[in-house]
Amino acid sequence: MYDRIKIMKNRILALTLASAVCACLIGGCGNGDRGSIIILEKENEQTAKTSLSFYGHRTDRSSLLIIEDALQSYMIDGRDAFYENAEEIEYWNSLDTRFRTNNLDDLFMIDRDRLLFMHDSLADLTDIIDVNLYNEFTRSQLFSADGKIYAAPTGISTYGLYVNYDLLQKHGKPVPRNFSEFTEVCNYFAGQGIIPIISNNQTSLRSLIIARGMFGVYSSAETAKEIAKFNADPLLLTRPLNDGIDLVYTILDNGWIDVEEAALTAHLSGDLDLFANGTRPFMVTGGWASSSLKYSLKKQDITLSYGIHAYPVLDSASVLVAQTDSLVSVKKGGNENEAKKLVSVLTHPQTILELNENQSRFTVLNGHTQINSDSAIIPSASYLTKGKYVIGSDSNLSVPLDAILDKCVSSILKGRNADEVKAQLAGLLTAYKEDGK
Repeated sequence: MYDRIKIMKNRILALTLASAVCACLIGGCGNGDRGSIIILEKENEQTAKTSLSFYGHRTDRSSLLIIEDALQSYMIDGRDAFYENAEEIEYWNSLDTRFRTNNLDDLFMIDRDRLLFMHDSLADLTDIIDVNLYNEFTRSQLFSADGKIYAAPTGISTYGLYVNYDLLQKHGKPVPRNFSEFTEVCNYFAGQGIIPIISNNQTSLRSLIIARGMFGVYSSAETAKEIAKFNADPLLLTRPLNDGIDLVYTILDNGWIDVEEAALTAHLSGDLDLFANGTRPFMVTGGWASSSLKYSLKKQDITLSYGIHAYPVLDSASVLVAQTDSLVSVKKGGNENEAKKLVSVLTHPQTILELNENQSRFTVLNGHTQINSDSAIIPSASYLTKGKYVIGSDSNLSVPLDAILDKCVSSILKGRNADEVKAQLAGLLTAYKEDGK
């Protein structure tokens, strides 16, 4: 087992602001500084044995310090490490370009969709991953179809309903626990001239489609068989996902989300700004955004009592959307062995726990509770531990569902009707079935 190395205070560290680079870090979302950063580190004046490049999502300053410590631990023997990070949308576009042009970094952040078509370029991490360190949820997501591990997860992300407790209390309304109660509360606020739900233009509607549409699959005693059927015939996904699309249109038709506002509302910035002003009861986004929201509230000296709950989109219950996240992969060949050493440091249990605390994520580690110091995500914890969830980006599904649903959500926000979007979904799934792309 790797023992975490304490770094002496006289280490040499160069931090260079990079205005022309897109990049990001472990976490994918965070608070504080939004600029891109390049980290170039050297340990004293030793001749470096190797020089690694690490590319990731943007993160907050406190998480950056944790990563800095991990990099210094790796560099203790005179190695060099170059770290670059970018805003999320820019990051994925840049990663795709680097992949197409055969310019992948030694290690980088990746998502489930890209694992499907990048895995031939990725190193197998099975030899450095201790499966027993991970909890049951994470173990179910570790392996690709060929039985290998191509990405090391460092956290579990969730999607849920942000609830403005202050506003609900002011109007004498309870936190909704099912779709009937959600309908009553949303209709009440709509009747007061308040659009109830804040939605961003990226993940909000996609996560709602998944929550409602895929619940039957993940609550089944034969989930693995259901997933296998979808892999054999992706078009079968239209049945559950159409139910999720119907839910979204019910919400839109009732005026609970302003489509024009959502189309212009950026993920992890515009949506958080709208919620922070305290005039709206609900927001739909990732639980990890809570760390950014808290930073924004503190910066503006705003007091807001809120919590993140499972989606009340089922007839008699709520459901959480969860997935392993902050996935780290290594490029095959080149500096592969050295890059694996750095992955071992980045996935050390202490580093993982510290990052999850900073990023409002749940732990991937076995034997650790899902309680986080961010009290806002605690209402979601029981849904994760008791199996009341659907998996947002399931590694066992061979269909790039996020990308497909993103295209459908884009059409929804452009004003296409439900039948058109369902036809689009069927067309995208059919195309993937035929050419695997």
